[in-house]
Parts: sequence; structure tokens; C-alpha cells
Amino acid sequence: MKTYGIGNVIQVLVLFLVLFALSGCDFLGGGDESSNQIQIPAGYMYAYGEGTDKSELSAQDKAQNDALRRISEQISVKIDVQTILKDVLESVSKDGVSSQLYSTLLERTVKTTSELQFRDLDYKLVEKKKQGEEYYVKVIAIVEEALVKQSYEVVVAVAAAEALLENNMVYTARAIMNKYRAMERLNVTSDVMNRISKVFASIDSRMGEIEKKLSYINTVNVNNLSSFCSVLSEIVMLDSLVVDLPSSAINLEKLRPFVDSIALGLSGPESVEVDEFVTISLNSNLPAPVVLKVIANDSFRLGDEKSKYITVQDGKTIITGVVSGYSPKVEVSLGGLKSFYWAPGKVYPRGEYSGNELKFVAEGSASVSTDRVETRNRAIYKALLEVIKKASARVMVDVDSELMGVELDESIVDYLKGAINYVVTKEYENNGFYYVTISTHIDRDKFVELYKSATTKLLKTIPPRMPTRLTVEALSSSEIRLTWQDNSNLEDGVRIERKVEGSNWIRIGSVGPNVTQYVDASVEPDVLYRYRVKAYNSAGDSSYSEEVFVSTMSPPRGLKVVGVSSNEVKISWADNSNSEKGFIVEKSIDNNEWTKVADTDVNVTEYVDKDVVAEKGYLYRVRAYNKEGYSSYSETIGVSIPSGPKDLIADVDTEGRVVLSWKDVSRFESGFRAERKVLNQLSSKWEEVGSAKVNEPVFVDENKLSEGIYAYRVRAYNETAFSDYSNEATVVVLQSPSNLRARVSGKVVRLTWKDNSNLEEGLKIERNDGVSGWVEIGRVKYDTTEFSDVVPDSERGYSYRVAAFNGNFTSQYSQEDSVFVMSAPGDVSVQLVLPADIRIDWTDNSKFESGYVVERKVQDGPWVEACRTAANENKYVDAKVSQEVLYVYRVAAFNNGGNSDYSEEASISILEQPFDVRAELLDGNKAKVSWKSNSLLVEGFKVERKGPNGYWERIGNVKSDVRSFVDDEPLEADSPYYYRVKAYSKFGESRYSTESVIGLMDAPRDLVCQVIHPSQLKLLWKDSSDVELGFEIERRTQNSEWSVLGKTDANKTEFTDSGIQPDEVYYYRVRVLGNGYASKFSNEASGCVLKLPDGFSAQILPSLQVKLSWMDDSKISKVYLIERKIEGQDWIKLAELKSDSREFVDYIANVENGKFYYRVKVRYDIFESEYSKEVSVDFGTLVSTLKVFAEDSMSVKVEWFWIDGRQIDGFRVERKGSEDFWIRVANLAGTNREFVDEDVAPEVEYVYRVRILKDSSVIGTLEATIAPLAAPSSLRYEVVDGQKVRLTWEDNSSYEDGYEIERRVGSGMWQRVATVGENVTEFVDGNPLSGEVYYRVRAFSAVAFSNYSSEILVKK
Repeated sequence: MKTYGIGNVIQVLVLFLVLFALSGCDFLGGGDESSNQIQIPAGYMYAYGEGTDKSELSAQDKAQNDALRRISEQISVKIDVQTILKDVLESVSKDGVSSQLYSTLLERTVKTTSELQFRDLDYKLVEKKKQGEEYYVKVIAIVEEALVKQSYEVVVAVAAAEALLENNMVYTARAIMNKYRAMERLNVTSDVMNRISKVFASIDSRMGEIEKKLSYINTVNVNNLSSFCSVLSEIVMLDSLVVDLPSSAINLEKLRPFVDSIALGLSGPESVEVDEFVTISLNSNLPAPVVLKVIANDSFRLGDEKSKYITVQDGKTIITGVVSGYSPKVEVSLGGLKSFYWAPGKVYPRGEYSGNELKFVAEGSASVSTDRVETRNRAIYKALLEVIKKASARVMVDVDSELMGVELDESIVDYLKGAINYVVTKEYENNGFYYVTISTHIDRDKFVELYKSATTKLLKTIPPRMPTRLTVEALSSSEIRLTWQDNSNLEDGVRIERKVEGSNWIRIGSVGPNVTQYVDASVEPDVLYRYRVKAYNSAGDSSYSEEVFVSTMSPPRGLKVVGVSSNEVKISWADNSNSEKGFIVEKSIDNNEWTKVADTDVNVTEYVDKDVVAEKGYLYRVRAYNKEGYSSYSETIGVSIPSGPKDLIADVDTEGRVVLSWKDVSRFESGFRAERKVLNQLSSKWEEVGSAKVNEPVFVDENKLSEGIYAYRVRAYNETAFSDYSNEATVVVLQSPSNLRARVSGKVVRLTWKDNSNLEEGLKIERNDGVSGWVEIGRVKYDTTEFSDVVPDSERGYSYRVAAFNGNFTSQYSQEDSVFVMSAPGDVSVQLVLPADIRIDWTDNSKFESGYVVERKVQDGPWVEACRTAANENKYVDAKVSQEVLYVYRVAAFNNGGNSDYSEEASISILEQPFDVRAELLDGNKAKVSWKSNSLLVEGFKVERKGPNGYWERIGNVKSDVRSFVDDEPLEADSPYYYRVKAYSKFGESRYSTESVIGLMDAPRDLVCQVIHPSQLKLLWKDSSDVELGFEIERRTQNSEWSVLGKTDANKTEFTDSGIQPDEVYYYRVRVLGNGYASKFSNEASGCVLKLPDGFSAQILPSLQVKLSWMDDSKISKVYLIERKIEGQDWIKLAELKSDSREFVDYIANVENGKFYYRVKVRYDIFESEYSKEVSVDFGTLVSTLKVFAEDSMSVKVEWFWIDGRQIDGFRVERKGSEDFWIRVANLAGTNREFVDEDVAPEVEYVYRVRILKDSSVIGTLEATIAPLAAPSSLRYEVVDGQKVRLTWEDNSSYEDGYEIERRVGSGMWQRVATVGENVTEFVDGNPLSGEVYYRVRAFSAVAFSNYSSEILVKK
């Protein structure tokens, strides 16, 4: 069927309007042409035509032809074919085509367009009349100019593509034609459309062959040069298929190593003569047979072509040809991957050739013998043989080039002397040889005749030429046909060889001479076969042809044929092939004549044949196909198609079943199948619900249907086909509710159900109490799925059911559900039971319960089920309780139908027991008991005691805010007394606390604490008791409570605490331990090991003062005591400094030569440390020196000593940096000894010198070198191992000795935590602090600090 797009419709409408205008302008009337001129719309071309003939039809044809000729003349003026051709070619190729090919394309397209016919050219009769015996007809031809141009473009593209394909430019042709594949309609004739189809078919066929070879080339496993040979042959043979192959089509990177490893040499004569027959030897390292291409230039003839293919075996072969010019050159191509060349060194002129006469000059020689005549004749024969070789090379290449390979010797001279006239022009003897020179005249025709006759006897010395253009076609799954081109007249036959992947070549057959095809009937399905052929005779074999490969296809299997209706048959099959292009479906009615009904695309395995009629039988079969041929046929399957039932009627019987009946009109059915569909569901589909036997046109739907509107239909069936469906019949069903469930809570019964209907008006509910029978108790509207019923009595059972209704129609009732209403339990009570559980008790008031549910809530929280008991149980112990929680309980009876009303609520709580109970002795031998408690619900505490009588007695109650109690009854000596406490409230009591015991014994006294080591404190006391079992030592700090530190044996009155930290104050007390009790505690003693400052040092300043400095990271407020001693004198106190001091300057009034000593100690509260190690300075060793130091990256401090008794005027400070010359940076008075240079840059090495000035002269010079450091950057952190902080930064300095890492907490002081070496750019803080911790880093060297990096914050 033809289809027309909207553009086609518009064209037709415009043309119609034009013609309508023509007919409305009196155009069909008479008159001359000028009177009939009309306005043609823009974009249209037209022309008139006239014709006369005795036949009216012939006159009309002549008029139309005349109009066509005239409009064609207009078109030829407006349409430039050459421009169109250039546009077509440039649209697909930047490089275009050769000038020779372009001329061919242009000539062909001009010829084609001159014969162009237009499908949309419209003719309209303008005038018709009879003049005497002849008819006169006048017509107008009109056509849209755009359609004409499109037609020309199409025809030009087709003509160009045809010529390109002839020149194997397949990719260019495909690119030109691709734009026309998708066009639904082309304005060309059927002849042109046929040409387009053929071009498309040719392109597809060739591209299939090309892609098949490319697939093999790019996917085959190549691992050595031998395996590369077969790939190389395929690449070379691609040239016979395509010459414009894109460079990206072959994976050259994979093959390049093998190409580069090929060594190939061409050797031939160094000097040649024009018309000389030349043999060139080819030698290579190719280990396997391979096909190569030989290309000759215009000065060398290989035969009839400019190029040919050769097969290289065992790495060598020969190339023969005739020199035809003065610059012969032969190229051996590896398919464009690489080329090798041969050309002679010298080329000499050829012999004379005029018309039918050849003239040659040649020399011959023979060794001198005793017979001088015989010697001369042998020399002449040698010269004649050379003439014959030259003549045969000059003549036979045009007659029969195959005969040029005959091995010639002197015996042929006798055969050809009749065609040669010669004269000996020179003869002489030299060194035992006789030489002759002859000049010859040869009759060409006679020479050819005699040469053919002479060489007939020598033919068997020439192997035949190689067959070419080998192709394959799969005739079926088991047959492959090979065809080739026979290029020789010398063969005795052709041998055919075949191989499969992983095996060797085997000969599978041979044919006689001049046979060019062979059918291989020994193949198997789904196997890739490779083939090659070669000609042979008694002299040997030709080279092998190119290799071709083909995959056989397995035939389709599992053919299924099903008549899906009275006029449709569905054919399906299993695809057993991996290489098919599609499948062909054939049909027959008698198994004799088969008709093709369809061909499908690849992997399509079904087809619907709509060209069938009911009450008739058909046979089907399928086979696969591709460009290489066909598979075998599948099995043959038949089908017979029944007619559809008539007059279907549907009804509903008394049991709610649907009954169908119909009229049977078929003779082919095996039975009937009924289908059903829900009409009131948009997504509903027909489904089969059952079947009826043959000739029994009745069916009952036994399925219980849900509510809805249903349609039914029926069709006949047999083993292979279905008929058309009958008419549809409709019924309506109202679906009943389901899943009714009754749940009781107290006296309220809540009903729920599933609403299965979309058509109900509402639902009605009925109840049965076992006495009154079923009674309707209510109705609800549509879509409602619940109802609550308050029953009149407890301790009774009730049943319920529900039905949907719509008007007078009621669905079936739902299933029934029953409940038993129970009385609530009573007398609920709660109490605390050991060890820490709560017991709940109640009264059982029902006979219908399955058990009781106990619920609990925490104060005002939600109710949570605590447990369920068995029937008739009336208590429960709750062990899953906690202290300090107020619990509220309630109980209800339950059964399968629900719960009774709940009982009254009961409340209770378990208080947290007091802890850390301590009993201690007071004056008057009284005891004081103290404790701790975290209870929030407590109302008071009960205190109990157990004394010598051995039983517990309560000795007092105190309020909730009291945490101690004094036992006023004096204790008896040498008896232990035990005390315990428990909390109470109105909701319950806690468990008892642990017990505390005391007794009357004298406490230790005179406890003192001594520092014996930087990490140890020693305790000493006096023993006041004679009956102790030992002593117990307790310790606390300012931030912690008393805790037991250790114990000693009896009479041991000292203890060493080895687990102390510097700068921490510890408090101690001791008591005596008796048999289950203890004495009072001793007096308290305290101790502290103060940490001395780090890095205590002294240095002489340029001002001859002494600067003391130190470091200290202590957290307590220490005082620093500084003392000095001059050699030979006593220590004197210099200063007491606050805790934040880190340096001190000793301003010495009159400096004298000698040593000064310094020391420091720290004091905190009542504690003092030992003195630090002494440090000293020696004024007697001072010399004049210059010191430089960089406190940051941007400044340098310069300071100097000048030890000289002479009075000086001042100092000049100079600097030399990257500028490499001295710059004055300061002039200073004689009292100055330092200068800060703030005009420096980091990472620049500076040399400073100070010039000492006296009376305008320099009396001394001091020098020092320094490089300010660049600050580190990009400071980052990460937390590792859960809590450690890892810092990283970027090293920007080349002069550092290392890096200092500092941190502070919040807004506190910075403290150094570590230093690392040079070039180290990370640090892990293994003891990180909590809170907001800041870090920073700076570089340092012996004389410099850099600026600090940016700070980072670590929150922990």
C-alpha cells in the first residue's frame, strides 16, 4: 500500500488549484496561445505542447511529448547537473574523487538526467479539434520546480553511486545514498526506483562482505607472525572489495608490531630493455602462506591489469612482467599497511617495431671447438635465442601472456627460424670464445603463429594461473556452493580445499578444466568454513585463490502453527542460527506448490498470516537466510481453521452460576472454549473460564464470581487453530462482603469487613443472640467497612453477618462471626516482692475468658501490655521493673473476640536504695550514720542497727532531704555495730542499703606526708591501738572524693603512694581495721610534688645584662624564686615571680669579669620544690660578636657585643641579600647594640655586617648570616583511632631545622606540645584535650622562627 505524507498532500492541493485556475480562465476553449497565457504560481514550471495525427490518442501522445521536450529544455537551463554532482560528492567526502573518476561520473549523470522522466509531471488538455482527417491536440505540462530539483538530485546520486560501486568506493556510495533510505516517497519513475533498490542491495551486500572480513580481522587472536599471515591476506583482499575504507576500520595498533617485524626483499635485473620480459624474485620471513598485492606503474606491464594478487608460500615467489617504458617500478603492498618496491638501475631502448615487422639486434657466443662452422652456428643460435626472447616479450604479452612463462632454450630456434630473417653484422674470436652480432627482421604474425605452435609442446612446463573472485553461497544447512573466475587455459582442473577453526586445510574435491563452480554437500549446520581453490596441471599448481569464509545456518526448529482466528494463522519457530539475516515463511495447500508469504528480520521468530479463510486447511514451512544463502527448511506443519459460534446467550441460574448457550456452525472443531471479561474494569482482559465438548453448545461457569458486570464469548478450537469469537453476552453480579470480624471491648462490639463491591448502595448488619434469631440492627452507606454495636448484657454470646444491597438486590451474606461478652475483673492490688519485683492480684468475674491481659504504664505514659495469663489466673509478678519509676497497672479479661472492660487502676514504685553508707564514731562513743541517695520519689529514710544482741532494730526515721542520723545510744567496747538504711514512700520501699560497721578502737595519730621522689609520696603515722588487724589508707584530691588507696598489716605505720602526678595536691587519712569494724580516721595530711620549670637558661644581653628564661605548662598558680651567686660569694634572692612569668632580666649595676650563677625553685601554697640545676654566664669570656635572629618570617633582629675599651662614635648596619651587594640599613649611636630589620623576605639568605665607627673611620667589622623562614601552610586535621588528632601541613621552607606544634584550649594560652624534624609535615597528638582545641605550627632553625600557620579548630 502506498502512503503519502502531509507534504505530498499539499503538493497535490497546489497542483489542483493551479489546474482549477486554468479551467476557470477559458483555457479549455479555442484561440491562440497568447490568449491562453495564465499566471503560474511561483515555484512551478510549465510548457505547452502540440500534436496532430489521424488518431486522437496518437495526437494527444505527440502533444504530451512536445510539452515534455519543451519543459525539459527549460529544466536543462535552470538545473546545473555538474553543480549538483559536486554538491553530492562534497557532502560525503572532503577529498572528493580523482579527476578521471569525476569525468566518468559527470558523463554518466548527464546522460541519465537527459533521459529523466518525472512521476509528478501533470498534463492538462487545453484544446482539441479535428482539422480535415487529422486531430489537433494542445496540452499544458506543469511541475513543481523543487520536485524537479529533488528528482535530479536523486538521479545524480544514484548514477554517482553506481559508478562509485564499479570503482569499489563502497563507503562513499553508501554515504551518498543514506539520506534516501528513510524517505517515504521519491519523485522518480519506477525505473529509477528499481535502480535505487539495486544500489541499496549492492551496498548492503558489499558492506556485509566487508564487515564480515573486518570482524574477522579485528577479533581474531593474533599472537605471532604465522597467525598474522591469514589476517594480512584478508586485509590485502579487502582491496578487491573496497578502496575507500576508513582508516579507523582496522585496529592498526594491535597489528603494528607484526607489520613492523616483516622483512621482505625484491630482487630483479639491474639493467633492462624496453619490451624485455623480467622476472623479479620475492623473499621474505613470512612463515605461512599469504596473499599480497602487486602494483605496477605505466612503465611495467603485469598483463591486462595494473595490479594483481600473488600468493607467497614458504616466504618466496616470483613476479613476472614486461618493461613498457623507461621508468618501470613495481610495488608489493601489504594492504596499505606497508609497501616494498623494485626498480632497475638502467633502462635501454627497445628493438625497432614498425607495423607487422620487428627488428632486433642481438649477440651470441660459443666456446671454440675444432669444427669452426659448428662453433659459428652455435653462436648464431645463441643470438637467435636472445632475439626470440625479446620478440616474445614484445608480442606475446598482447596475444597470450600466459605463454610468456614458457622455459625457452635453443631448441625453439628451429621452430621459429621461418619467421626470422637475420644478417651477421659482426663476428670475432677472443679468449677461446667465438662472438657474433646479428641484425634481424621478424614477421610478427608468422612469429605468433609459429610461437604458439612451438610452445604447445612445452606447455606442461608452465603452471596454470591462479583462479580469482572466489565466492560462496549456502544453498541449505548442508550444502555450500563455490564459484570462481577461471584465468587460465592451461589447467587440468581445479582443487577445492576447506578448513574449520582450529584445524588444517583439507582437500574436499576437484573439478575438471574450465569448470567454475563446486557444491560442498558435506557441511554441518552452524559451522564457520573457510575455502580456497587452486588450478593445477602436470607442471605444478597455481597459487591459491583468495580465502573466503561462510557460516552455515541451522534450520529453524520447533515450528508451531496456530490459527488464532478464522482469518489469521500465527506461525512461530525456534531460531537455531547465529548468522541469519532473517527467515522466509512459505505456505501450501497441497504440499506441492509452495508460495512465499513473508520474510522476517533477523531474530524475528513469528509471523501472522492474514490471507486465510475459515473451514480450510494450510501447510507451512520456514527457513533462515542471509547474504551467503539459505538454511534447510524446518519441518512442515498444517492447520485447519474452524468457523466461529453464533447467537451466544448468557443467563444466571438459581445457584448464581452463569449459563451460556450458542449455535454450532463449524465442522472442524474439537470443542469450544468460553472466555469472560469484567466490563466495569478498564484494565480487565479476556480470560478463559472453561470448555465444552464437540457438538455440545452449552457451558456453565462454575466459578464463584465477584461483584461486577461480566461479558462472555465463545470460540471453536481444534488441535492447531481457533475460530473467530462469537458475539458477546453480558450479565451483572453483586459481590458479597467478606472477612467479617467481630471484636468486643467491654460491651461494645466493633464489626469490620472487606467491601468487595463497587456497585452497592449500602450494607445491612444483622445480629443473633441465640434467643431472638437474626435481627437487623443497622445499615450503613456504600464503601463503609465498620459498625459498632452496644450489646445489652454481659456474659452472653452474640453472632453477626453482613450483606451488600442495591435497591431490592442483596448479595449473599458474609460469613458469620461471633463474640462472647465478658465481665471485668475486680479488686486489683499491687505489692513489692523480693528481690525487686511487683505482684498484681485481682478477682476473676467471668466464665468466658481465655485469660487476662495485664497492662502497665509509667506515670502519665501510654498503656503497654505487660503480660497475658491463662484462664482463671488471678495474679502476676512483674520482674521487668526499674527503680525510681511510678508504675500504674490495670487488668482485663480476654478471649478470641476481644477484651472485657478494664478493672480499676493500682499504682506502685520501687525506690532506689541508699548507697555509700558510712558509720563513724563521735565523741561520747556515739555513732553517726551517713548515706547518699539519688531517689526522686522518696518521702523519707528508715535507719536500722544490729548490735551485740545480733538482731536488726529500727532506730530512727528521717525526712527525704536528710542524709545522716546520730545513734544516741553509746556503743559498747570491743563489739562491732552494723547499720543499714532504706528509702520509703506511699507507693513502696527500696531495698536495704549495704551495711556499714564500726567499733570502739583508738584512731592512728600524727599522720605526716613526705616527698621522696618526683612521683612518690610517703605517709607516716603513730599506732594508738593494740588490737588492730591492720590499717586502711584513703586519699582524695581537690576535685575527687575520698577513696580507699591501700591497706597495711598490723603495726606497719608507713605507706608509699607511687601513683601521683606532678603539681597535684593529695590529701590522706588513715584508720585502724578491726574484726569487721574500724576506728575513727586519723588527722588529714597533704602532699604535692612540684614540677620544676623546663629549659631554665641564662644568656648575656648586648646591654651586658643577664636574661633568664624557662618554660612551664603547669596548671596551678606557682611562684618562681630566683637566686644568684657570684663566684666565691653566697646565694642571694633576686626575685619572686608570678605563675605566668617565663623570663627575668638581671640588671647588674657594675659588671665585672667573672662567672655569675643562677637557680630557680617553685612554691605553691605550703609546698616548695627543690632547686633547679644551676646555670651560669661568664663575663670574662666575652668577645665582640654579631648575632642575628628572626622572630618571624618578615623581620630580623641584629644585636652585637663590642668589647673594646676605646670610645666609639657609632655603628653602621649593612645587609647583602639576593641583590648581591651591600645596602646600608641603619646608622646607630654608640650606645645602641641592636637593630630590627623589617624589610626582609622569607627564604632569602642575608648577610649582615656591623661597621664600628671612630673618627669617621671603620675600626672593626662584625658579620653574621641568616635566612628568614617561610611559614607552613594548608594546616589540616583528621581524627584517627577514634580520638587521636593527626595534623598535616605544607612545607614551604628550605632552611628549617624542624617544626614546633602548639595548641590552646578555648581562649587559653598557647602551649608547645611537640617539635618534629626538618621536612616532616605531619604530627599525631596522642593525648588530645577536650573542648574547643586550637592548633598552629611554625618552622624553626638555630637562628629563626617563621610566622605561624593559620589556626585550625578541633572540637571534641
